[in-house]
Amino acid sequence: MKNLIIIGDGKTAELAKDYFLKDSKYKPIIFAVDEKYRTRSNIDDFNVISIKEMEEKYNKDEYYIFIAISSTKLNVIREYYFNYFDKKGYKFASYISSSAFVWHDVKLGKNLFILENNVIQKGCIIEDNVTLWSGNHIGHETKIKKNVFITSHVCISGFCIVGKNSYIGVNSTLINNILIEDFCFVNAGCLIKKNCKKYSIINTDNSKISKVNTKKYFKLNEI
Repeated sequence: MKNLIIIGDGKTAELAKDYFLKDSKYKPIIFAVDEKYRTRSNIDDFNVISIKEMEEKYNKDEYYIFIAISSTKLNVIREYYFNYFDKKGYKFASYISSSAFVWHDVKLGKNLFILENNVIQKGCIIEDNVTLWSGNHIGHETKIKKNVFITSHVCISGFCIVGKNSYIGVNSTLINNILIEDFCFVNAGCLIKKNCKKYSIINTDNSKISKVNTKKYFKLNEI
């Protein structure tokens, strides 16, 4: 077993702890979070410490880390911590459910959270820091770029590209050869039949693109 430190103390971190404990080669040891954001001192029987304390007491060569942060601010918060630890040379763990189907030639990045019943077909690329919640279909030769969050029961057909930091809501569908550019937000239940430009918000009203973009809606300039 490989020792693991989970970054975060929210519900995603709590869930990640259970998945890693029950279905991985990693053994969670402790949680770490920026002191100003710390909401509790323990999760079940595991202590929650500050990132500063973690860096002082835990040798990065002896522990793996996992960034367990949700899609807050269109994944920018999770991206920030991934980049922070990546630049410092930390080793990242990924959780890939034993009940997920991943074809042998799929290229997988770091710090992935791929839950049960995902199907990832031949020739796909899943870049760093991506979350695939339960029960998604990722069609052949599709590329999911960095920091994307895909919820549940999303069907992405073949030869698609999902740009970095994008979010795709529950029960959405992309037909073949769709390009979703960076920082797009697809609401639940959308049928995407045409490409989406950067910062687009796609609504369930006939999957129309909103006049308000994600840069303004999520206040991305404030990060």
